[in-house]
Amino acid sequence: MSDPRLNGSHLGATRHELYDAAVDELLDGRGPVTAEADPLARPPRIPRAPCHRQSPRPGGTYTLVNLADGRRYPLRVGINTIGRFAENDIVLDVRCVSRRHCAIVVHATGGCEVYDTASRNHTLVNRRVVGRSPLLPGDVLYLVGQQFLVAWVGPDGEVHEPAAGSELETACPSGLSPTG
Repeated sequence: MSDPRLNGSHLGATRHELYDAAVDELLDGRGPVTAEADPLARPPRIPRAPCHRQSPRPGGTYTLVNLADGRRYPLRVGINTIGRFAENDIVLDVRCVSRRHCAIVVHATGGCEVYDTASRNHTLVNRRVVGRSPLLPGDVLYLVGQQFLVAWVGPDGEVHEPAAGSELETACPSGLSPTG
């Protein structure tokens, strides 16, 4: 793979196989329109439908909000990698976070999903361990003690309200807005 964000050469043989399988699923789950946003990553070989859950309409910006310090990480259409390696889109300097912990795919046609990339300490969405999971506004992404609120702001500045049953009410500290 020529995309440096998806290089798993640092892994041992067993984890490398798991990592490669997770990356293959991630790349095949992007769809052709979203794949165009990532010219370094291979196109989907076996296209799969994204796992949408009544996502906001296309055209807005998904953002991760760190619930500890309020730092915001806007996500772009395509692959957004998270981990300790400097090549990641979002670098977390936390020892227990894997070097290539997970990737979030923002679909050009709307929707967003997270893929665990064979991390040692798992990726959780709303306190549930996931391999692949859709993300909606109000969901909380947990990465080894790090908590991130998933937020979405539309092209006209409207904020998509959290999904019913989301963790926003219990996870978002008082006075912290998902949009700033």
